[in-house]
Amino acid sequence: KARQLHAVGPHAVPPALQQSSEEAAADALGAAQVEVTGFKEWTFYQYSLVPMIMLAAVVAFYTMPQADDQLSEEFKTHRWTFNLVWAIAVAADWLQGPYVYALYASYGYSDTDISGLFVAGFGASLVFGMFAGATADAFGRKRCAIVYCILYIVSCMTKHSSWYPMLFAGRITGGVATSLLFTTFECWMIAEHRRHDYGHALLRYMFSLMYLVNYLVAASMGIL
Repeated sequence: KARQLHAVGPHAVPPALQQSSEEAAADALGAAQVEVTGFKEWTFYQYSLVPMIMLAAVVAFYTMPQADDQLSEEFKTHRWTFNLVWAIAVAADWLQGPYVYALYASYGYSDTDISGLFVAGFGASLVFGMFAGATADAFGRKRCAIVYCILYIVSCMTKHSSWYPMLFAGRITGGVATSLLFTTFECWMIAEHRRHDYGHALLRYMFSLMYLVNYLVAASMGIL
């Protein structure tokens, strides 16, 4: 009866148009309910990420040099250039972390086989890590940073193969690359800092900024 009442008079709404409007409203309501449901299904990690990022931003703000406007343009360029490169480098490492085990399992390998691959990677990182600093000093820090990129590309390419020896070799190159990542870039930053004589206070600031970027990138890659 309600539809019949709406269908008469000078402002009558055709039944077909009214039905399509009701369907569109129902679809919009359903989409909104899905969004609310998805929000309620957030994990503790997702809920805690935003306040942690805000806290990190506050700490970073209060650890900045008091007179940022008095910093030299050369140091500002060094600060942002290094941290941009550093963020990209650690993003490559953190991005693949959550998926490596699932990838190996999808190839049909057992937990014992997968643990062997992980031991190979961490073992290579342990052994080469003892010489990474000396290697950077001998061959150049920027060159070793480029070598890190090459080795990590090779490591990622090997994961497209399901052949165990290929995966094993990829874990070795990935372990060596990880050692270079967490030694070479730091040595590069310190060497550039001392070469331009920026001062000890700014070196402490660069270290805090460097690891702030590292963990923010790690948290962001966890979401992706």
